[in-house]
Amino acid sequence: MFLVFYGLYVCLREIIIRLSISSRQKLYNISICNKVTSFLSLFTGTIIFLEAFNIIHKPQIFLFLTLYIPALFAMYISNVYWLFPMKGDEPFFSKKIILRLLFTSLVYSIPLMFFIRGQGAVTFLYAWVEQLFIATPLTWWYYKTNKGKILQLRVVETALVKSKADLQFLRSQINPHFLFNVLNTLYGSALQENAERTANGIQKLGDMMRFMLHENNLDFIQMDREIEYLKNYIALQKLRTQSSPDIIIEDNISEQNCNHKIAPMLLIPLVENAFKHGISLKEKSWIKINLECTEKNVLFEVHNSMHEKTDSDPEKERSGIGYKNVLERLKLIYGNRFQISVNGDGKEFFVKLLIEL
Repeated sequence: MFLVFYGLYVCLREIIIRLSISSRQKLYNISICNKVTSFLSLFTGTIIFLEAFNIIHKPQIFLFLTLYIPALFAMYISNVYWLFPMKGDEPFFSKKIILRLLFTSLVYSIPLMFFIRGQGAVTFLYAWVEQLFIATPLTWWYYKTNKGKILQLRVVETALVKSKADLQFLRSQINPHFLFNVLNTLYGSALQENAERTANGIQKLGDMMRFMLHENNLDFIQMDREIEYLKNYIALQKLRTQSSPDIIIEDNISEQNCNHKIAPMLLIPLVENAFKHGISLKEKSWIKINLECTEKNVLFEVHNSMHEKTDSDPEKERSGIGYKNVLERLKLIYGNRFQISVNGDGKEFFVKLLIEL
């Protein structure tokens, strides 16, 4: 029986951990799984031991052990590792917390009905009251006492995910294919003895590289710095494609009311994707970029034509890491204070991003 129990325990634990890995807070969830499985192993082992040696003769005590204790432990896990951390800076008696507390205590009270003497609604009410007014205050005291240790893993892991996303994002920006195209364009300009255009292109490229190396490491930057980087990138792309009359690039970037701070490098990946997938030197292509700011919001829209990549195109096998990274960073930095929509019909691709600052 012990070997069977241990085998089931290991299998269940591995299944739960594999499900937890898909979450952004993997280590935090795995820590909770370890606590739950440790409790279940100790609890089940105790029951087997007591039954094997016939230590307890009264069925009420077994009923107490098998129903009452797991229900209280479930309330403890739910409150300490889910409900109370969710509270944040909100008051304890906020609608958000109270409704969830009433629901979870209601669910966890159902097993207690079989232990407390009585019948019907009165029994259920006793069980519910016990979860609300005994288990909840005790778990709240435990959470407040150990809040630092409980939240430490969650905070560290969130920072780790953000750092990983930033590093991945920085790597995605250093696109050799784009840099070589720009350098080839500058070389062609130099051959035409147009020193002003060449110098201007080199300066814009230098400003972009400087921005990526320095300001990209900051949590937030002034909006005008992000706009300057965006304009430099578009200007270089126009320089690269100006020899093709079938390529239309329109940018309507308004700096009015753009006095906010924004996380760096959130807008440029959407533009990079537009040039990556929307420009063809053999077919008619277009890109339209619009940026507007209000006192509270930033609205950014990008339209681009769509073309099927050829087998010789070096960008064909590159994954769309830019958009995925932007979405991950938006969730980490702005939470629910952003809206992003993506649409495409095979001929045109459209991205709309609204950020509440």
